[in-house]
Amino acid sequence: MTPIPADPALATLFHELRGPASTARAWLHVLKRDPPAGEQARRAIDAIDRQLVRLTTLLEDLLDMSRVREGKLHLVRTDLDLAQLARGAVEDQAACFETRGVELRAEIPVEPLRIRGDGVRLEQVVRNLLQNAAKFTPRGGRVLLQLEADGAARVAHLRLRDTGSGFDPALREVLFRPFEQAAATSAGSEGGLGLGLALVKALVELHGGTVEARSSGPGTGAEFVVHLPREPAPEAAAAR
Repeated sequence: MTPIPADPALATLFHELRGPASTARAWLHVLKRDPPAGEQARRAIDAIDRQLVRLTTLLEDLLDMSRVREGKLHLVRTDLDLAQLARGAVEDQAACFETRGVELRAEIPVEPLRIRGDGVRLEQVVRNLLQNAAKFTPRGGRVLLQLEADGAARVAHLRLRDTGSGFDPALREVLFRPFEQAAATSAGSEGGLGLGLALVKALVELHGGTVEARSSGPGTGAEFVVHLPREPAPEAAAAR
């Protein structure tokens, strides 16, 4: 048996990476003894595919966090429609919510919401927030994504509310620190590396925006609010 690292962060990382790898190996064993066209073989292939996607995502998040810390993550800004981007992210994650038995609703304006930003990275922000909500919302729960524009301030607001596990308000800043998310989540909820929310904060700030987390306490659900300038602030653009 492989020993678990003593460092809590490394232990969490070890646990997260070992899970999908062990599951994939178990299903590979099924493939070796089941007929290639059998039902068990098809289930095994689907399971391996899901676990490899999960493993790849974890490794990509680790690489992105490394780039952020070294100042090597750069944005490719274009003029884009944030409303269309948000709708696409919701559609992409719909199957995940359906599998978990969580209702997902979206209130996104029909008219375009133009913004200057990196489409790939902003899609990553919305996707990570949705995946976090799905992870910490129990079956039968609800998640609502709202997007609106503050015309006077030239700011776009993205809100994501859930009826999930919530967190102690005193620990809201911990949520955005990699490897420390478990300390802020309520007992009995799924753990995690905390990379998703850490990347959300980093990517939003690279766009000159801010992100905040709100909750009334464990068991009361959570709300995450992203504020993005419609155009990059001069000082933020120069710094990046």
